[in-house]
Amino acid sequence: MYIADSNKYVCKDDLSLGKFFKLLECVLLIASIDLSREKIDSPEFMKIMNLLIGALASKKFAGWTNRHRYSVTEQCKVLIQLIYDHHRLDYKLPDIGFYLNSEDLNALVNNFEKLSIRPEVKLYLNGWKCRNAKGKTVSIELYELYASHGAEFTIGIYNVCQSYLATRASCYIYAIRPLINLLTNEYKDSTALELNDPDFTERLFSDMRKKYFLENHDENSPTRFRTLCKHWRGPISFFLENKLFPSGLIAKPRRGLPTNTPPKHLAETHMGKNEDGKNISSKLTFDVPLEVTDDEAIELIFGQVSKDITTITSWAKYSIARHYKTFDTALKHGQIGSITPVANIVKKVDSMAELSPQQIQYVVHKFREFGYQTYPDSLAGTQHFRVPLTAAAEILGLPNREILTAYAAYLIVVHPEVTPSFLSTLELYDVHGRYSGYIEVDNVVYLKGYKRRKGKKKAEQIVFLTPETNDAVKKLIEMARPLREFLRRNGDDNWRLLFLSRGRLFSYPSPVKFEMGSQYRSTLEKELIESTNISSNYARTLAKRITLTAIRATSAIKLYIEDRDLAGVSKRLGHDEFSIKLLKRYVPSALIRFFAVRWIRIVQHLIIFEAVSDTDYLSPATGMTIDQANQFIKNHVVNFRKHFNTECENAGSIQANDNDTEIIISVGISSLRLLLDFSNRDLNRENNDSTDSYWIRISRLLIDHIGDENFNRPDIKAMLASARLITPVVST
Repeated sequence: MYIADSNKYVCKDDLSLGKFFKLLECVLLIASIDLSREKIDSPEFMKIMNLLIGALASKKFAGWTNRHRYSVTEQCKVLIQLIYDHHRLDYKLPDIGFYLNSEDLNALVNNFEKLSIRPEVKLYLNGWKCRNAKGKTVSIELYELYASHGAEFTIGIYNVCQSYLATRASCYIYAIRPLINLLTNEYKDSTALELNDPDFTERLFSDMRKKYFLENHDENSPTRFRTLCKHWRGPISFFLENKLFPSGLIAKPRRGLPTNTPPKHLAETHMGKNEDGKNISSKLTFDVPLEVTDDEAIELIFGQVSKDITTITSWAKYSIARHYKTFDTALKHGQIGSITPVANIVKKVDSMAELSPQQIQYVVHKFREFGYQTYPDSLAGTQHFRVPLTAAAEILGLPNREILTAYAAYLIVVHPEVTPSFLSTLELYDVHGRYSGYIEVDNVVYLKGYKRRKGKKKAEQIVFLTPETNDAVKKLIEMARPLREFLRRNGDDNWRLLFLSRGRLFSYPSPVKFEMGSQYRSTLEKELIESTNISSNYARTLAKRITLTAIRATSAIKLYIEDRDLAGVSKRLGHDEFSIKLLKRYVPSALIRFFAVRWIRIVQHLIIFEAVSDTDYLSPATGMTIDQANQFIKNHVVNFRKHFNTECENAGSIQANDNDTEIIISVGISSLRLLLDFSNRDLNRENNDSTDSYWIRISRLLIDHIGDENFNRPDIKAMLASARLITPVVST
């Protein structure tokens, strides 16, 4: 570096000294040479530089083009010559032609290619790459460990990492970076014998745990600390206990791994602070301050949930319709006439209104002629379409991350059991090109995907679509078709995914990552205002808070407010089993307490009703009038749909074929026997009250409905037949 600096080293392509040293390091590793100051001052240094030149010119060393190989080799020659001149070494470097085909150079290339490369050196030079269960590769940073603990130990750690990732969809190993940092710094002199001593490793992992928390803890974020606890007890401990210790490379501590006390409340993992520094629950699309009373929290939640969900739904529908219209319009333009020549290239467009219809039509025709393709740079794309790539992308309406986020938001609002990871990994087709993730059978349409974190047995998930969400999915499939065809032509298995993004312009199509940067949130704020006419302040606040996870949590609260059934909410969220701790991540404690107290009171009243229903003490015991008691029975003893509000006195107006009226009645043989008894009563009997008349009509409608030949439930028909054989319970 001193020699290059003192000679004012300048190359036209500016080869960095760091890159030169890295290339030299690779050659030294391959040739098993240790470079010292003494060797630099000796003729042996010339042989080393010969190897370097031979490697750079060899096609087996790096996958460069001839032009780039020539450029790098020439620049390295300049640096080598400076070193020769400084040390007064008398040696002439070979002349290099443009195609690197001189005889002297070919001899150097042959000398380099005769070298045999050790397996650990191949792993080192290729970045210690591992492959996960989905075939994705990731590099494990083992360079420092290789230097401090040698090849054998490093290869052992690499094999453990490869074994771990081979069974997982994730590409990240939480334990490896903290462990490597410790072994290459505080414990860089540790021997194999020490690493197999349980007392020694007890100190090692105690230090690792302490360092892990101190380096990653954020004192302003309680959430951060709990996340670290979760990682230490989960993926870090799993990797060490199930992969590293059984390998025999490092012994398990004598008293086991140091652990952390788990959080008392799972819901607290989503606590944070707002701009005013107040503690809030931050899982939702709005903040719930923790210091307010339950009544104040309920008032905030009830009003804000409905408002946010309505706004988000309107925005998602608006965004889907707008972008699909752009895509559909482009298709229609492409079906009319022939290509209209466009003479001039437009290099800058501030507004789409600046483009003429001929220019727009030219873009569409070009796209339909050549299909989706990537471009080496924006200039090449502009020359192809005759307009900037940004304008071409907007004209064609192909899906990018912003458009796909609107689709995902709409699906999650309507189907809260859907998660972002479920959508991003959903495979639309199988390897044979048949639908596997989008199924349509007998007018029933559903998505079939996998939640891999649930394990193999519970991973499969079915999501039944509504007509509206089915229409959205069909539009999405159609919009991504050009990207899918491009990937399939290139042999990329990602063509089978439902969610595919073109990137910012015409990038290589890839699975979408639902991340919302600051630029997108600015666009989102404008779309919220355009689609819903809300105030700019509300739009700005909501745009900052919106994430797909927050939308899902807010939808869960909406479900709870409507149904007031925690078990039902758990099922709709796709949970395997009911867990109040898990649900507290979605439903605020104030809301749970509100409905819990309310339903406790309802159950208490039901017990009183059961005890005194046949006495004269019903009204004083419950504090209800007769009309209030009848309404209570109607709402809680029998579970009606919320929209069924017909009064008992008007029960005669109910028709069996009225599509706007629906009743949910649980039936069994005993309940059907009671309904049969009611249906046989005289409707015009004088001592019938309004409730009696109501149930007589309901019973007759239900019995007729079950007996109808179009009612396709043989099990319920069999129950009714059995009920007819039982002695009547109620006198007619």
